[in-house]
Amino acid sequence: MHPASFHPDQLWCNIDIRLFSRTGEDSSSDMGVKMRFSTFQVGPGRPFFSLRHHGVPLLLLGALLLYALALVGCGSSSQTSSGEMTSEAILKEPVQLRFATFTEGTAWYAYGASIAELLRPQLPPGSSLDVLPLAGGVANPRLLDAGKADFAINFAVNTRWARQGRVLYETKAESLRGLVGAFDLYYLLVLARKDLPIRSLNELKEAKMPVSLYTITVGGQGEQAARMLLEALGLGYEDIKAWGGSVHNTSFDVIKTAFQDGRADLLVHGTPKAHPSITEISVLSSVKFLSLPDDISRWLQEEYEMDLVVLPAGNFRGQDQDVHTVGWSVTLDATTRMSDDVAYLITKTVIERKDELAVAHKGLQEFDPSLASSKVGVPLHPGAERYYREAGLLE
Repeated sequence: MHPASFHPDQLWCNIDIRLFSRTGEDSSSDMGVKMRFSTFQVGPGRPFFSLRHHGVPLLLLGALLLYALALVGCGSSSQTSSGEMTSEAILKEPVQLRFATFTEGTAWYAYGASIAELLRPQLPPGSSLDVLPLAGGVANPRLLDAGKADFAINFAVNTRWARQGRVLYETKAESLRGLVGAFDLYYLLVLARKDLPIRSLNELKEAKMPVSLYTITVGGQGEQAARMLLEALGLGYEDIKAWGGSVHNTSFDVIKTAFQDGRADLLVHGTPKAHPSITEISVLSSVKFLSLPDDISRWLQEEYEMDLVVLPAGNFRGQDQDVHTVGWSVTLDATTRMSDDVAYLITKTVIERKDELAVAHKGLQEFDPSLASSKVGVPLHPGAERYYREAGLLE
């Protein structure tokens, strides 16, 4: 038994070959030509392989090996056995990436973890991809612009405001660039206690009704949206209090209990379909969902660039009719500091493996890649634009 070894740089394959030459059908009557290559791998990270032969010159073994490689099509390849493109075709050098999402346990963190799992196997050796459990829709554009994250999940309206330096952002974040738009959709919802004697927010204003208004904590997207909605009505928190009402900016645990105890009259929040806390409130409490008046929706569209949307009936208990409101899409964004190749790879992965993400997350089942290039809040990253053009998703 004589082993032979060599050290290729690019060759990578798996082979299991058995060659026999016999004079008859009886397998015991071998004629001295018997060779077996057990499954082996060569290439980066697989420093050698062995050939074990029985009575055959190494030259013949080498010739047989080359013939076997030609048959199986091995060599320097940029595809895995499943046909998935590897990073060799896109990225050449290791990269260190930081992906800003939101706190652990949220949908955004779960989205980020799943995207990272799809990306990591495609990165060159020595790369890293960290999913950061921070900082949410309001803060993520700031993290990106400051260089504290390389890409992030955002709201399209927020990245648009950040790039313009308005609303929640004092300075212009001109480095922001879009990767994937229309990832998910959030609706501005108004939940009211079912026996509250109003059918629209205009009636609330006209009656100067002393209601108990709830939002999430100050600084969150839902709380900011509540302020904007009141602004569209020509109101503010102080008006609610002046009518004898109250405003509570607090956690969802407190909000859920307040509805169950009958202490909450209204909740204003931005939410996707099947939001767990909204679902729980609708199941355990008797509530109704109010559409926004048309003039209020148009004002929010014009002033804050929100989208006019409709939440179909039946998404929550007590939501017996379509809810006409405004909303904003969820996006995946980077900055001008990201290389074109990295942006291309991220975009390609999210678009082409959309079905895998949708299986893992119900909220992504309606993600439509045909809208991904047009529903970002900022200009497309050149790497993302290149992918969309190649894929026929952008003219």
